[in-house]
Amino acid sequence: MVILRLTRKLLSRVGAPTAIVAPSTTVLGDWFAQLIFVGHQRYVLLVSEHSRLPVIMPGRDVKNLARNFPGALAEVLQALGVPGAVMEAEVEASAEAVIAVTNSRSVLGTLNDFSRALSYHLWDEPDADLVEIALLLSRTPVGPLGYDAPDRVTRRLLGLDAKRTPAAPPSLRVVSSSTTPGLEKPDKPQSKGATMRKVTLAFQEVAARITGVSLPVFGISWNPPTPEREIVREIFVFLEDRRALYNDYAHEIDHQAAASVLAIRSELTTALTRLPESSTAAAPIRAMRAACREYLDSTAGPGSRSWGPFYFTTELGRLRAIIGVQVAYLAVEYGIDLEGELLQVIPAELRDAKYLDE
Repeated sequence: MVILRLTRKLLSRVGAPTAIVAPSTTVLGDWFAQLIFVGHQRYVLLVSEHSRLPVIMPGRDVKNLARNFPGALAEVLQALGVPGAVMEAEVEASAEAVIAVTNSRSVLGTLNDFSRALSYHLWDEPDADLVEIALLLSRTPVGPLGYDAPDRVTRRLLGLDAKRTPAAPPSLRVVSSSTTPGLEKPDKPQSKGATMRKVTLAFQEVAARITGVSLPVFGISWNPPTPEREIVREIFVFLEDRRALYNDYAHEIDHQAAASVLAIRSELTTALTRLPESSTAAAPIRAMRAACREYLDSTAGPGSRSWGPFYFTTELGRLRAIIGVQVAYLAVEYGIDLEGELLQVIPAELRDAKYLDE
């Protein structure tokens, strides 16, 4: 049995919630679902409670959402390479569904993030394959998963080899997400030129919001060499001027973003040559440089694995998430407050206390 937890708008179209007599028996837990409108089309996006795996369905027959969900789930699991017996067990457990209201702001936060990305994808390519888009979204690092990706977490939960190396240290776990009422309504994409509500973020605030990892905090557990701290500060100043890290996706152009990422990669390489091999800053800087290389390889053009408009925005989102985590890590270690546009690349749950669970 599986519990499908619907947002208010979708619940009004499916019907009244049912009484819950037992928890979900599926490995992936409850599924949270939201209705999305793109032009004249509508879709249903579902996200797993435990792995944040997305499943996308056409929104034409929402009355039969519970009946149609197992088939859509099977297609995504099959595309992930889940073996038949394992897939069938999870799908069969999802055949009996209970409709309920949402009960986790953290999962709703992921649902909203994926909803915005999905809207961009489908606006650019309305005929795109929904399973393929789900797989792309499943590669996006998610804060409540310790910045691991849903595809890897799903495979591990199902007892399979995760295959891919996590993009960020798996011990860097962050509690998410917003406690703001009505979060199930997606935020509008930030317009070009919009300013952050908070113009400076002290590194102590970031340190207080990171849990599950032992970080040397500047001025408390260690004091880094002054030359290293200046190099990290120079990196931050440089990144603050890179539009590819914070500009609205709707205003990004692929070749301009590639040029910006190339410049970032070059700057990071230069910084590494100036740091001693034993520097604490070397690992996060290498992680950012590797993310730049992966982005450039995956968006190189026809024949690359991520060619096309919606692939471009997904890969750019992954790059921003990885760099944002590493910037937060460096800020805490080297005692550097974050200012200006660079704040927008920091994960929301580290940037503003309103995104933390009470």
